[in-house]
Amino acid sequence: MTQSPGQQLIGIARSIGRGFANLLNFHGRDGVALFWPYAFAIVVIVSFGTALALDAPMRATMQVMFDYVSAHPDQGSVMFGTNGASVRVRGFPPELAGQLWSIIVQIAGMVLAAVVLLAAAVVRRLRDGNRSFVWGLVPALFAVLAFVLFPLLFDPSQASGWVFFLLLANNVLYIGFLIRLIVLLAGPSAPSPEVSS
Repeated sequence: MTQSPGQQLIGIARSIGRGFANLLNFHGRDGVALFWPYAFAIVVIVSFGTALALDAPMRATMQVMFDYVSAHPDQGSVMFGTNGASVRVRGFPPELAGQLWSIIVQIAGMVLAAVVLLAAAVVRRLRDGNRSFVWGLVPALFAVLAFVLFPLLFDPSQASGWVFFLLLANNVLYIGFLIRLIVLLAGPSAPSPEVSS
């Protein structure tokens, strides 16, 4: 039976509401139709939230960089064009460290929010396909490792070459496992195991 567009929207809204109502419910199973509207809603909410949260820190960072280059013209350059200004700074001056940390902390907070909001739904969806919840943990662990390693790129006491290649390898593995997770989440439901009485 074909549903009208109105009925489809109601079904999507119910799926999203059910996802929020079951944030802490790691039991049971969620089929594709229950999982994806909720997952998509979380991705949209977190994406817009990240954009809004980072607007002010990014503007502040650009101002600090502009002020730094104005005070130290031998350490960078400012180029103005039709699309705005471009600021280039040589090296990583300590004056910019606070700005970088502010941005990293906000991005990490938004990633954590996405993980928390999606965790139970991912576990239920994986269970519905008879897959282990571990598939959902692996990309999250690589994301945490990236947030730990990223600041080391700007630490002058670290050999940034090895940190760069470690971060690159981490990101390749993160993307690979994330793609694998998405494929598993999009897969068909497995038959429910029979419960014997």
